[in-house]
Amino acid sequence: MNDDNFDGAIENPVSSEQEKKGFIDLLYGVITKPSETFRYLAETKPVLLAFLVYIAIAWVGAIVGIPGSINAARSLNEASRSHALNPGLIATVTIIVVPILSAISLTIIAGIYHIIALILKGKGDYVGLISALGFASFPSVFAAPFALLSLVAGLAGNVIAGIASLGFGVWVLILDIFAVRENYKFSWGRAIWTVLIPVILGIILIVLIIIAVLAATISAVNGLKAG
Repeated sequence: MNDDNFDGAIENPVSSEQEKKGFIDLLYGVITKPSETFRYLAETKPVLLAFLVYIAIAWVGAIVGIPGSINAARSLNEASRSHALNPGLIATVTIIVVPILSAISLTIIAGIYHIIALILKGKGDYVGLISALGFASFPSVFAAPFALLSLVAGLAGNVIAGIASLGFGVWVLILDIFAVRENYKFSWGRAIWTVLIPVILGIILIVLIIIAVLAATISAVNGLKAG
């Protein structure tokens, strides 16, 4: 694919006379017409609404996960014969902290994409990208019922929930590529690289950390044996 042959992202730009899209239209468009919808979002920049969507979806996921966290805390308390992990506190902290962390994460993710896009000579702005990425997270909300399934269906439920979570995660990642493409008027190749470079670097970093931990552990074990 030739990155210089961009065929589509700048066609049919959002006209100032175009009918304003409603909130439900935008959510529906993310699923059915991602290119058109992200192009609209990148130009109109409803950044506050995008933050609210992103935070709300993260909140839903966190709330659905609270029962599992509480069960895990109780199990750890029983195993350690202590009450160091307060289930009520876990729920409260989750509800309060998740919106803050999700807003920060959207800001950071958009910032990383923006820097890479500028390096790749993209023509778009940071606010437009945040507006598109916030809505790109929408499919994640469909993972919530599967998370609940994991609480009542045992191992099978956990497996199904894990597969569903992975599937919706890939869907959101693909929508991120659409969002980057429309915001920066990129070819598909450059849009894909903009999104995948941080993922690849993150994987490399995790592998290096694991190697470092294993090396330190082996060194410590050998030291004990030598002593």
